[in-house]
Amino acid sequence: MFIKNFFDGFKKVLKGGPHKHVTDFTKCDFTKIYLWDLARREKNKAITTDEKKKAKAEKEAVLNPIP
Repeated sequence: MFIKNFFDGFKKVLKGGPHKHVTDFTKCDFTKIYLWDLARREKNKAITTDEKKKAKAEKEAVLNPIP
């Protein structure tokens, strides 16, 4: 049921684009997306704790500016 619902929404996103011909979920290859996400997670793991705290503080400053 999940795959059917996902694919119905996925086809709507692809509609009108260069991949509008996609009609069968089993033929879709998400390997590039998986490898991209794996590299992103490894990169995030390599960041030191201090860098993570600094990035978090910068993000909070942008989202919650002091009046």
